[in-house]
Amino acid sequence: MKKMICGIVAAISLIGSGVFYPDTMKITEIDREHDLVICETATGFEYAFYGAEDYQPGWLVSVIMFNSLTDTVLDDEIVAARYAGDFEED
Repeated sequence: MKKMICGIVAAISLIGSGVFYPDTMKITEIDREHDLVICETATGFEYAFYGAEDYQPGWLVSVIMFNSLTDTVLDDEIVAARYAGDFEED
């Protein structure tokens, strides 16, 4: 029980310190051979995650990012991704 409580407190501490944050990205490319989804933020940063499944280029994904406890976004990682809609350009 003590270990579980410590784990819960640690998780709450990490969330409270801003380690995880939400973002939305546009899928730019699918590498089906490697099961990789490549996506881009509105500010132009590219990230990738595994699990191409039925994803398509042009779709939006809502993601939870992990900031790797650093000050730069360049090494942030996607820890969860979900379909968020289609992207239509004018």
